[in-house]
Amino acid sequence: MSEHRIRLRGGWEARALDGLPAVVERLTLPVRWEFDRPRRLRLSRRFRRPPRAEPSQLVLLLEQVPGISWLELNGETPVGVSPEQTRYEVPLDRLAERNQLVLEVETPRWSDRAGGEAPEWGWIALVIRTGGPVEAG
Repeated sequence: MSEHRIRLRGGWEARALDGLPAVVERLTLPVRWEFDRPRRLRLSRRFRRPPRAEPSQLVLLLEQVPGISWLELNGETPVGVSPEQTRYEVPLDRLAERNQLVLEVETPRWSDRAGGEAPEWGWIALVIRTGGPVEAG
């Protein structure tokens, strides 16, 4: 089986949900959260369905995403989430032409981590899978 990944890097909007002013920031993922305390954020991104991709071939892949408490795609919750989970693979059987992904995230407190620098958060991509399994020769 072959895969083609379309990373959803730029174009994210972040809005604080923890009583801070309702300022919308633009983000590019992955990001290193540089906060000295946890923050609740709502991240949203619009994207289009890849041309010539059959819905049965499409998967939304989220990796390195601890802290997600809500995941919504086009107003629906296609999969249950847990803040401890760091990876999700969501089949996109009914992807519309225009779509919106919304995540609610509680960012960890990275200043408590040994080693200093925060790890990257948020490797998110649309994956197009085609063909059958590759057989070993």
